[in-house]
Amino acid sequence: TGDAGVVEGGEGEVDLTEIDLPEGGGFMAEAYGRIVVTASRYGQDPLDSPSTTTVLTADDIRLSGVTNLPDLLRRVVGVDVMSLAAAHTDVSIRGFNRELNNKVLVLIDGRSTYWDFIGSSFWTGFPVSLEEIERIEVIRGPGSAVYGANAVTGVINIITKTPGENAGTKVRLDAGIPGVMRGNIVSTGRSGPTSYRFSGGFERHARWSKDYDLDEDSPLVPFAENQDQAMQVIHAMGRLDRTFGEKGFGSISAGYSTGSFEFYNIGALGNYGIDYTSHFVRGDIAYGPVHLRSFWNSDAGNIGTWLEAKDAARTLDGEVDNDAVDVEVEVPAEFSTGPIDHRFNIGVGYRYKHIRFTYLEGGFDNIFNEHHLKAFVNEEAGIGIFKVVGSLRVDRHPLIANIGRTISPRGALIVRVAPNTAVRVTGGTAYRAPNSVESYMDFNLPSSSDGAYIQDIGDDVNLLPERIGTIEAGVHDESTAYHTADLALYLNHVSDLITLDSVSPELGFFDANENGFKAGQTGWINSDPKYTGYGVEAEVETFPIDGLDIYGNLNVMSVSENTDDGTTRDTQNSLVKVNIGAMYRTPFWTDVTFDVHYVGPQTWRLREFDVDGQLQLNPQDVPARVLLSARIAVRPIPDDKFEIAATFWNITAFKHRHQEHPKGQLVGPRAFGTLTYEF
Repeated sequence: TGDAGVVEGGEGEVDLTEIDLPEGGGFMAEAYGRIVVTASRYGQDPLDSPSTTTVLTADDIRLSGVTNLPDLLRRVVGVDVMSLAAAHTDVSIRGFNRELNNKVLVLIDGRSTYWDFIGSSFWTGFPVSLEEIERIEVIRGPGSAVYGANAVTGVINIITKTPGENAGTKVRLDAGIPGVMRGNIVSTGRSGPTSYRFSGGFERHARWSKDYDLDEDSPLVPFAENQDQAMQVIHAMGRLDRTFGEKGFGSISAGYSTGSFEFYNIGALGNYGIDYTSHFVRGDIAYGPVHLRSFWNSDAGNIGTWLEAKDAARTLDGEVDNDAVDVEVEVPAEFSTGPIDHRFNIGVGYRYKHIRFTYLEGGFDNIFNEHHLKAFVNEEAGIGIFKVVGSLRVDRHPLIANIGRTISPRGALIVRVAPNTAVRVTGGTAYRAPNSVESYMDFNLPSSSDGAYIQDIGDDVNLLPERIGTIEAGVHDESTAYHTADLALYLNHVSDLITLDSVSPELGFFDANENGFKAGQTGWINSDPKYTGYGVEAEVETFPIDGLDIYGNLNVMSVSENTDDGTTRDTQNSLVKVNIGAMYRTPFWTDVTFDVHYVGPQTWRLREFDVDGQLQLNPQDVPARVLLSARIAVRPIPDDKFEIAATFWNITAFKHRHQEHPKGQLVGPRAFGTLTYEF
C-alpha cells in the first residue's frame, strides 16, 4: 500500500507464517516483506528498484543513539548534511546544499513535510518520534516522475511502524550536554481488526555558540528570552488503522508540534528565530487495489532576526500562516501479456495552498490561494531477467504557463545478471517550481546606509522552474547472506537555478511609512550558469558474524559551473566524502557502535551586495572535517526490556570544533545518557 506505511521488520525479514494476518489481507502480508516502496510508490525488491536506494532500519536508528534524523543521514553515501546551528541542519543529495535547502523532498509515510511558502522542511518541527520509525528510504536521484516538484536531487521517505506491530509501550529519556534534554513515549496495540499507535515527546538543546552577551544596556534586542537555548519543542502523533472484510482498509492519523528554535535564513538575512505551531490530519481508505489518501498540513509562526538593533528603522519580524490540503487517488494493477508481466500504477491528485506571510505582497493580511493538479503513471514490464520501468508525471501549476515544463519522465532498465545481483541504467528529469517567496515577495530590506532600504520583489510571471536531467548506471549485489553492496555512477545537468538579482539603483523620496528612502530594487531571476555534476558512489555492508554489522561508503563528486566565459569547478561541494562504522550486538547484553564521517574541504562563494548594490561572490573556506561518534548500551535485565546507554557525538569537538557553512556556528560535541524501558 505504498505511502500508507509499508514496513520491514527492524531486525530483518519476518516469517509470514508466524504472523496472524487477516484472511485475504494481501496488503498486510505485503507489509512484512523485504521491500522498498519509495522508488515506484509500491513495494518491490531492492534488486528491482529503478533508483539508487539506501534503507536505514529501526535497528540502525536505535544503535546509532542519534537525537535527530539529519545526524543519522550523514552515514548515507551521496547525502550532504550541513549543520548551521544546533537546531538547524540542511540536507541535500548529490550536492547543491544551501541554507533552507529546497531540492530534496522529505516525506513521512508519503506525506510531504515542506512548508509550501519556501519549499523547505524544518526537521526540528517534525511530530514523529525516532522510536516509532520503522525505516528511512533514501532515493538518490530525481524523483519528480513519481512525486512532482521539489524531488529534484532525491527523496527521503520516513516510514513509521505499522500500528499494532510489537504491541506494548516504550519510554526513552535522554540527558546530557550541551543542554540536551529529551523524552519520548510510544504505545501501540491491536484489538481485533483495529490497531493503534500513539506517541509524544519533548526536546531541548543548547546553542553551539552565542553571538553576543546581552545586558540591560545592550543596543540589541533578542528574539528569544533564553539566548543559551537553540530549541525547545514538544510533539505528539497518533494513528488508528482498521480492516474491513477481506479487501477494505481505513486509517486516520494526526500530528502536532509546537515550540521555538533558531535557523539561518538565506543570503545576507543571517540568523533567525521562530515560534511555531504545526499540525497535520490525514485519512486513508483502500478497497482492493484502489487507495484514496488525503491530508491537511498547517504550519504557522512568528519569525525574526535572532538579534535586532533597538533603534532599527525597520524590523524583519514577520508572521507566517501556511496551509496545504492534498487529495490523491492511486490505482495499481498487475497483469500479463503473453510472457511479459506488467505492474501498472496510475494516480491523480489535487493540492490547495493557502499562504500568508509578512514578507509577501500586501503583507500578512493578504492571502495567496493556489490550486494544483497532478497526474502520474508508472509501468514496470518484465520478461525473464529483464525489467523495463517507465514513469511519467505532469503537474498543473498556477504560475507555470507552459505545462510542458512540469512534465517529468523517467526510464530504467534492470537486468538480473544473477539471482541476487542486478544491473540498472536509469535516466530522467525533475524540476522545482518557484516558491511563494520567489513569486510573491514584496518586502523592504535594510541596507548598509542609514535611512535607506532595498525593495525585494518576487516574479510570478517570468520565473521558470529549476531543472535537472540525470543519467545513471549502477549495480546492486546481495549474492551472499553476509553482505550487500551497491555501486552507482551518475551524470547530472542542472539549469535555471533561481537566485537574487543585482540591485537596480533608485533615488526615491522620503517614505514616512517606511521611515526612509528607497535606494534600489532587487528580485528573483533564473541564473545564467548551468551546472554539470558527475560522481561515483560505492557502499558495502557486511555481516561477518552474528550480531556484527560493518559498513563503509565512498562518494567522489565534482560539480562544474558552465558560463559563456568558460567552465569552473563549483568548490562548494566536497570532492570526497567517506563513512565507516560498525554496530556489534554482543552476546553479553551489550551493544557497541562507532561511526567515522569525513567530508573534504569546501570553498563557498557567498553572494553579497557591494557598495553599488551589485552582486559579488565572496569566497569563504570551510576546512575538511572528521566527525567521530560512539555509543555503548547495556541491558542489565535478561528480558531486554531495560537499557542504559551512553552516546558521544562529534567527539573531536571537545578539543577542536568545526564549521559546516561559513555563516554557521562552530559545531560542538554531544555527550548524553539514555534510559529506555519497554513494557
